[in-house]
Amino acid sequence: MTTPTEIRAIADLRMEEAELLFLHQKYDGAFYLAGYKLELYLKAKICECLNLDDFYSIHAPKSELSKTFLVHNFNRLFLLSGVHQQFEQEKTTQKHLTSAWSCISEAAWSESIRYDSSGKRDDCTVRDFMNAINTISQWILEH
Repeated sequence: MTTPTEIRAIADLRMEEAELLFLHQKYDGAFYLAGYKLELYLKAKICECLNLDDFYSIHAPKSELSKTFLVHNFNRLFLLSGVHQQFEQEKTTQKHLTSAWSCISEAAWSESIRYDSSGKRDDCTVRDFMNAINTISQWILEH
């Protein structure tokens, strides 16, 4: 998983896995995996912005700069992606972006939720989150 294309392919696979978990009513696991789609789309965008073709295996492990990028924080990754300002501008006229980002922000996803006990999230909450992730990921892909 090194090029932006490969990173996005893994992101899409994580969402497919999340969909399977959702179908089997494993909502907490679906929520956890779905969040990685957005994280990875943002990291792919950062690679494109910085013109890095092999970020994970060449640049990141050997660089102090990597500590900035190897995080799981959506807000920080969005700022580093090079499309944050445009996203903020488009949110003012495209309410579906505002709604999707609000859903994601309120969900408070982080990699540490893997330690949460089961049953914290219901099907409606997770479905809305997954739809929001797909909406924002598609926007990132198009910009």
